[in-house]
Amino acid sequence: MTRRLANAFLVCLIIINFGLFTIFFNSQKPIIQEEKQLMTMARDDIGLKIWGNFMF
Repeated sequence: MTRRLANAFLVCLIIINFGLFTIFFNSQKPIIQEEKQLMTMARDDIGLKIWGNFMF
């Protein structure tokens, strides 16, 4: 009984972790897209050449 309960608990934890990672990475997609657009604008419109000091 305890081994079966432990296995069920482990499966639940894996499912929860997978769901949390999926939510996190899906929530980061718009941020990454905006950063890419900002970098393109900075390079093309402003003529920024040095990326090291550029803050988001």
